[in-house]
Amino acid sequence: MYFICENKQVIQPNIWATTAHQHKDKADDVLANMDKSVKMWDVNKPPITHSVEGFYLVHERLFDAILKEHAK
Repeated sequence: MYFICENKQVIQPNIWATTAHQHKDKADDVLANMDKSVKMWDVNKPPITHSVEGFYLVHERLFDAILKEHAK
């Protein structure tokens, strides 16, 4: 699955949900058409970087059984 990330984060602390894309080219198209302009209230903040990042989705039970011990 592919997500459009801000500063390499899938979900920001103030966001409750996000959109997943099955195909990278579709996510790239959505990113290319996004409004990435700097808002006047954000001019003193570090610039935001947007990117398309791919992830493998793993069922929760599989994660608990195999991957949990290797996760941070």
